[in-house]
Parts: sequence; C-alpha cells; structure tokens
Amino acid sequence: MAVVRMDMLCAQLIRVCADHSDAVSALSVYEWMRAPRSAGGAALKPTTYTYTAAMRAALGANLLDRALQ
Repeated sequence: MAVVRMDMLCAQLIRVCADHSDAVSALSVYEWMRAPRSAGGAALKPTTYTYTAAMRAALGANLLDRALQ
C-alpha cells in the first residue's frame, strides 16, 4: 500500500492546473492547503516544490501580485 503525502499531492495538483492554464484553480488549491482546518483547509505547510508550483501558476497567468505573496 502506497503512502501519499498530502503536500506532494497538492503540489502536483497545482502543477497540473497551471499546465492547463487554470491559475485560478491552482492558486485555490494552494490557499486551501495553507488554510487552517477550522476554516476548512488542510493546514499544511507549503514545501519549496509547492511554493514554486504556485508561483509558476501565478506568473503564467500574469498575476504578478499573487506570485509575490
């Protein structure tokens, strides 16, 4: 049985959304993974890989202000 790390799963989902020009969904996944559980999020700390994927999604959609957050 394979163990799936949720942070890596989120990073991959962000990357797939970005690759398909869906920056809004990519950034929504990023925000959801960082949000506290009390707010319905996953309460995960982004890794360098996740942060890079989210930044690429924002830059690909010309959302410079979101890329710098």
